[in-house]
Amino acid sequence: MYEHYIALDWSKSNMAIARITKKGKKAYVEDIPSNISYLKDYLKNLKGKKILTFEESTSSQWLYSELKSCVSKLLVCDPYRNHLLSEGAKNDKIDATKLVYLNKAGLLKEVYHSGDDFIDLRKLVSGYNDVVKSLVRLKNQRFSVFQSVGLDHKTDEFSSTNISDDFVLSRSEQLIAHQER
Repeated sequence: MYEHYIALDWSKSNMAIARITKKGKKAYVEDIPSNISYLKDYLKNLKGKKILTFEESTSSQWLYSELKSCVSKLLVCDPYRNHLLSEGAKNDKIDATKLVYLNKAGLLKEVYHSGDDFIDLRKLVSGYNDVVKSLVRLKNQRFSVFQSVGLDHKTDEFSSTNISDDFVLSRSEQLIAHQER
């Protein structure tokens, strides 16, 4: 059991913070300009155990890293599983209010986030996968240009009078060589 249930709807320009106590029935909500320092102070000034939730988004990992030490539990939730948020009127204050009630009721599906130790590794693996996918796409493009004029890309020398084929092939080969380096 937590003394404070807090929900955050964060965007680049503003944030809505909804809070309800363990005995409270009505959520208190404020909608203010986004400010991570203010948010940290707000959370640290709340006495007792507190749980904070916000929806998975592009800024979730950053928020997770910044706010983890300010609360007893941080729950990043799956926005596609929160059907109540998609119904009815929508704005940041309403979303944060609905989210805090779902949080207090224990009805949120958590999305896994790790500490900073694994972030660099995850970024490296993700970047590597992107490069490999790009390289495969380029090699498939090169293969298609050869195949479109009836040549084998492994054994034949490319020759075509089509300027667009020459352009696509030369750029593909440059990018392939660059990515393989």
